[in-house]
Amino acid sequence: MLPVSHEFDMIGQAELMQRMFNGDDLSQTAQGLINTSRTNASNAEALLDLSTILLLRGDQEIGLLTQMQALQLKQLYSIQDPICTTGRQFRLLVIKTPGNFMANTPVEFMIRTSDICVDELYIAPNLPYPLILDYDLVFVAISEAEENRVALKMTETLLKQWHLPYINNPDEIPLLARDRACELMDTIPGIYMPQNILVDRQQLNDMASLQQQLSEYLIEDKFPIITRPAGSHAGQGLSKLSCYEDIEAYLKLHDDEQFFIAPFSDYRSPDGLFRKYRIVFISGAPYLCHMAISENWLVHYLNAGMTLDEDKRFEENRAMTFFDTGLAERQKDAFMKLRDTIDLDYFGIDCAETPDGELLVFELANAMIVHDMDPIEMFPYKQPAMEKVFNAFHEMLRGKATL
Repeated sequence: MLPVSHEFDMIGQAELMQRMFNGDDLSQTAQGLINTSRTNASNAEALLDLSTILLLRGDQEIGLLTQMQALQLKQLYSIQDPICTTGRQFRLLVIKTPGNFMANTPVEFMIRTSDICVDELYIAPNLPYPLILDYDLVFVAISEAEENRVALKMTETLLKQWHLPYINNPDEIPLLARDRACELMDTIPGIYMPQNILVDRQQLNDMASLQQQLSEYLIEDKFPIITRPAGSHAGQGLSKLSCYEDIEAYLKLHDDEQFFIAPFSDYRSPDGLFRKYRIVFISGAPYLCHMAISENWLVHYLNAGMTLDEDKRFEENRAMTFFDTGLAERQKDAFMKLRDTIDLDYFGIDCAETPDGELLVFELANAMIVHDMDPIEMFPYKQPAMEKVFNAFHEMLRGKATL
């Protein structure tokens, strides 16, 4: 059993994100961690927390370097060690890989209300190979990103060696990638996921090549199309291009080498607003985590103006409170077929409904952030909804574990 040092306590990703969400720029916390690291260079926990702060503040390059510095000191961290009041301690191992917040499932938010003892193990080709570990359950948190494929293969090998129960087969996770997921969704009646085509920079910038791609893959060989850098999430670099001339301007702003292109779907409701849902599937059952309503097609919860509009919050309240008899009932068949197609115990989708009632899927992923950070006084309805999500997550863990 690889030892987990409890000499140093981590603040952790969930707590640091909560502080920043509440308005703390984390400058003082970062300085304290820097001072700690200078005093004790072997304090990997301080370095890992510091890397989280740097990533939260947008300094990805230094943040990832600091993260790797921590992981070179140790790979196994205790992130939750509550006092056990129910008999033998339930011990969960979360397997992660180095990277930004999109690299792994942010499990910390899901388990911080539980009495589960949780350790995190980071694996990567440039890190030492882990020893055989002994836990009640392993949660594979590594995302479907292309750069994580080797880490997922390593995880698959480790799981065969350990003979421990686990959640999320690492061999199935790559199927969530945009270009592979849309092929799976294309086989499901009642679900529409626009064809995502991976092109390189030259193909996107060459009119003849792009026309060929559009005519070969897309339903309609015409603009508008949407494009985003490969590997991006949360709307980073996502734009709608209305004509070929827009491509040149777009590429001047983005120096990436690969991009996804897809046909634009106008999913606005009859009132002219766009509604986007984040849903997680836990042991096959769907749970609504938020609903964003916006005047703009590029909907993300933080830019939708939910804190500024009481009517939007009222509608989200109803959507979350009556989810089982509302959206879940309208999309019952689609959700069932989606659950049967994606062979994972836990994953999420960002979705909407088309004007003709189909389930419009924007993205499938196992690393979507699911949280309860919103202020209770403004979003009182979210607490019971998220408690339901977290309880279902805890039940899934216990149901899979060897206790």
